[in-house]
Amino acid sequence: GHVVQPSEKLYKKACLIERGSFRPLTKVNLDMLEKAKSQFVARKDVEAERVEVFMELTLRSLLNEGDIDYKDFIARIEVINSCGYGVLVSNYLEYFKLSSYLRRYVRNPIGLVLGLNNLADIFKEDYYLKLEGGILEAFGKLFKDNVKIYAYPIELKNFERYRKQMGIGDNVETVMDQNRDGLVTIDNLLVAGNLRNLYKYVRENGFLVTIENCDRTNMNLFSRDIFELVCNRTEGWKENLPKCVSEMIESKNFTFDKIIPFTLKKSKIRGRFVKLDNSISKILNRHNYELPIALSLSEILSVSCCIGSLLKFNGNFIIQGSSKEILLSLIHISEPTRLL
Repeated sequence: GHVVQPSEKLYKKACLIERGSFRPLTKVNLDMLEKAKSQFVARKDVEAERVEVFMELTLRSLLNEGDIDYKDFIARIEVINSCGYGVLVSNYLEYFKLSSYLRRYVRNPIGLVLGLNNLADIFKEDYYLKLEGGILEAFGKLFKDNVKIYAYPIELKNFERYRKQMGIGDNVETVMDQNRDGLVTIDNLLVAGNLRNLYKYVRENGFLVTIENCDRTNMNLFSRDIFELVCNRTEGWKENLPKCVSEMIESKNFTFDKIIPFTLKKSKIRGRFVKLDNSISKILNRHNYELPIALSLSEILSVSCCIGSLLKFNGNFIIQGSSKEILLSLIHISEPTRLL
């Protein structure tokens, strides 16, 4: 791919954009965008041949995950490109800021594609405490000049998992009709009592649209579950990914090593969570180690990655270690997280 300026790419275009972490890009992500596109281009005020459809990654959400892994970030962009979509890289966590940014370059209709869990999050008043007008000011900016949200339904059980495990959508409730089939939509989403008239206004004035005819085949799987399947190359891991994505993961041998800093609230305890994928497998597979030695070596490698990730300079860093099973080990780190 190549870098283009938004003023050049979006000039006199309508645009449809889906935000996500895309780690990895799944069939659900593509279904969201493609079904939203079919409704977006059917609008009378949209010319189908003058629509720019792309995905967005925000650096702010990556910072919330910990230090930005630039190789991982570039890999996500390459995967999205392989499916035929461009990528907007922004620094806006709040959706109203993203909408304001797009309005600098776009005068035609804009569609934002969201899952129901993320839609619920924009009704969290805490996000807008720094605005004088609070949530009303934010919504005025978000829906200014013909901006609409296209909301993708979600399975109730996955919606509940997002609420409990990630705190996404924990500010709303659902009213499930017995005749419904287990999907959470804009029709059965119940926001906080003081915001229900605002939610009603947004819906009844057409700012909020349900994405229709969704493919439920892959909707039962949780995104984090799919990520684990890919990381471990579990049998059937390709089934939930578009063919272009699984092929690129295999051809480029993408790995999913991760080092995430953390701080325990109300304490001085800090640390780093380390998950090593193919990199550690390659090292262990060079020799037929006995299990105790392999486990001990894995621990030494993990600790070395923790220390190496703290380095703020480029160069070679060698760690010498030992354990009950290993008398001497030398770990060579040529980059902050590259093991040799």
